Amino acid sequence: PPFPSTTLFRSIQNARLYQQTLRHVTDLYALYEVGKGVTSTLDVDDMMQKLAAETLRLTGAARSRIVLVDPQAREVTALVQQGYNGSPPAIGYDQFCQGLSGWVLEEKTSTLSDNLRRDERMRGVDIERAAGAGAHSMMAAPFLVQGEPVGVLCAVRLDDMTPFTDRELGVLNMLAGQASIAIENAHNFEERKRRIVELNTLNQTGQALSSTLEKDDLIELIYHQVARVMDAQNFYIALYDAER
Repeated sequence: PPFPSTTLFRSIQNARLYQQTLRHVTDLYALYEVGKGVTSTLDVDDMMQKLAAETLRLTGAARSRIVLVDPQAREVTALVQQGYNGSPPAIGYDQFCQGLSGWVLEEKTSTLSDNLRRDERMRGVDIERAAGAGAHSMMAAPFLVQGEPVGVLCAVRLDDMTPFTDRELGVLNMLAGQASIAIENAHNFEERKRRIVELNTLNQTGQALSSTLEKDDLIELIYHQVARVMDAQNFYIALYDAER
């Protein structure tokens, strides 16, 4: 007897659902493995290198780029990329804040562009400089620390590749989220180290001050101790005598 069309349709649907579920589970497992490696390190440079490589592998991108910024100082503090020709270019903060990357920093959310040349957000931006020669589709996700952006993770596909979809954007979001945790952990660790050095310096200074009575020695001691915890290339102490 002929196979009922409704049964065939359901079988095709089930097969598609199975494949989607299998891809989803595979993605989650891969992200779990990446997450363990990314969040377990306090070395931000090492983390970014791993993340750039895993972004290529998990999203099927031809290129990946990670940029960390300091919005208050308006500086680009780190740049790592894979799939580009040559070493990473020097990028100024204002230049980086143009196009898709600037939009992501401003909106604090991820986005994708299936055609960079037709994307209004890329108007006036040198696409080849921003995404490399032959770039066609791009997606970007922010690194958020305590709700504020400290960088952007970008992935690029070329003209001969299919554009990114929401599925790849979801993967990129999860990668950026894991990296944000690692960045925050590293920042907290560095802050704790700095605080320990400050407290230790204050303790040593107090002990040294109580052991000497020579004014010149005291001034020299204070200078060296202050220079341990801050940039004190120019330093002076003014003494005031109220009776003179």
